[in-house]
Amino acid sequence: MVGIKFRLETVLQHRRRIEEDCQRKLAVAFANLAEEKRCLARIEATRDRYREELQQKLKNNMTASEMLLYQRYFDQLAVDILEQKRKVAGTAQVFEKRRTELVAALKKRKVLDKLKEKQMTAAAKKGLKQEQNFMNEMAV
Repeated sequence: MVGIKFRLETVLQHRRRIEEDCQRKLAVAFANLAEEKRCLARIEATRDRYREELQQKLKNNMTASEMLLYQRYFDQLAVDILEQKRKVAGTAQVFEKRRTELVAALKKRKVLDKLKEKQMTAAAKKGLKQEQNFMNEMAV
């Protein structure tokens, strides 16, 4: 069936390019989300490490000025953690938006793929029917 051409092939190709672009954008959003989560984990690990250090220093007598320094540092880490959690949430929203865009692009492409398949199947059936009719006419 070489002579059969899908009329919407250029549209289908365009939809495939859109889908590939959405896949790339989703991959970038996923990488950004993973990086923001790693950054949050690093800040929390730093906080936990300094808490343990503070516990050890409290056992070995600590000056008030040292305690004040730790308190200010923990306050700043708490602010940093909140800010980083906001970044993670924002990045997660972008990721979800990109995922939704990809799903929509996939659906649009699949609609055209199914239409193309139906058209090709119908054309093949028509060709077989014409061939069968020709054979029947030759037999008569």
